[in-house]
Amino acid sequence: MRAIIAVLLTAACIVPAKNVVCAGGPITFSQTYRSGGFKAPMPLRNGSLLAARTSGTAVKCFLSADEGRSWREYSTIVSAQAPGCDIGDGHLMTLENGDILYSYRFNIHRNKQTSEKSFSIRVAVSGDDGLTWKHHSTVAATKGADFGYWSSFLMERPDGTLQCYYDDERSPSLSGLMGHQWITMKTCDRDTGRWSAPVTVSRAVGSLLSRDGRCSVVEISPDHLLCVSEGVQEYAPHRGCLWITESRDGGKSWAMPHRKLWEPKNTDFNALAPWAVRLNDGRLIVVFTTDEDRDKPTEASTGVLFQDLKYLVGDKDGASWAGPWTIDNNYPIYFPGACVVKDKSEAEEIIVQYFTKAGFMCAIGRAANE
Repeated sequence: MRAIIAVLLTAACIVPAKNVVCAGGPITFSQTYRSGGFKAPMPLRNGSLLAARTSGTAVKCFLSADEGRSWREYSTIVSAQAPGCDIGDGHLMTLENGDILYSYRFNIHRNKQTSEKSFSIRVAVSGDDGLTWKHHSTVAATKGADFGYWSSFLMERPDGTLQCYYDDERSPSLSGLMGHQWITMKTCDRDTGRWSAPVTVSRAVGSLLSRDGRCSVVEISPDHLLCVSEGVQEYAPHRGCLWITESRDGGKSWAMPHRKLWEPKNTDFNALAPWAVRLNDGRLIVVFTTDEDRDKPTEASTGVLFQDLKYLVGDKDGASWAGPWTIDNNYPIYFPGACVVKDKSEAEEIIVQYFTKAGFMCAIGRAANE
C-alpha cells in the first residue's frame, strides 16, 4: 500500500483519547493515547520511546518519557528541499553500540509523462539518543518511470550484522514482471559500510502476481528468521492478505514462494500492513489492519481503506496462529507497528502505534501469561 497521507498535527502532550475496543484475546488493551508517529515506536536504553512521522518534506522524531502516554517533538531526522520529494515510511532501531538508525525512502516524483523519477532507500544515524542525525548510507537507488523502492525495515543480528529489508519493484521489473513487487534484503559490511548484492526474501511463485511489502522480521532462534508482510492474493480480484517467509541460515536464503499467514474468511475483503514482534515468552504478535467487518471491501489502490486494527498470536515457531482479535475499530486505520517494553513495575507491555482519522494513536496492552 503506497497511499501518501499528508497530515499536520501539533506535537502537544495529550491526555488519554478513548477506550480501546479490544474484543477478547490474550492481550488486554485498555486505552489509547495520542502518539508521536506511526509504525513501530522504539525504546531507548533509558526507558523513553522514540517515534517518527513525515511532516511535509521532513521526517520528525518524537519522544515519550512515560511509556507512550504522552509525546513531544524532539528532533528532525531528515529534510528534503527537492520538488516532488516523498520521504519517510521508515523504521527506527537501536544498534548494540547504542547508535540509533532510521531507514526511510527518499523518492522524487516529477512529471508523470517523463521518466524523471528517482527512488532510494537511505539510512540516517544518531549517536545521541535521537537528538541529532546525519546520513549513514544509501542501501539501494534506481531511476525509472513505473517502479521503485518503498517501505523498509532494519535488523541487527546477534553477530552484529546489519540487514535492511525493503519493498522492491525494481528486481521484478528486471525479470519482466512489471507491476510486481518483492521484498529484498541487503547486508551492510561492517568494515566498509557498503551494502551487499540484493537477496529476494518474499515473492509469489513464477509469474503469479506478487505485491509483497511492508515487512517486519523477527528472529525466532539462532539463524531462524521469520518475515511477515502484506501482499495480494495470487488470484483475481487480488485483495490484500498477509504472507510469511522463513530463513534458516540468518537471511542468506529464504524458503520461497511465500506462504499465506492470514486472510479474511470472505476473501473479497482485505488484510494489510502487518507488524510482528516477539514476547519474552517466545510468542509472536502480529498487528495488522482489515476491512473484513465492513459492508463491502475497499480497493487498496485508492489509498482509502475502511480498516480496523486487529492482532494475531503465534506460537514460538510461528507454525500456528490464533485470532484475530480487535484492538481498535475507529476506522479508517493505517500503518500500525508495535514494540515490547517493560513498564515501571517490570511488567511486559505491547505498544501499538498507528494512524487513524483521529490522528496518530498509541494503544498499550499487557499480555496474559501463556
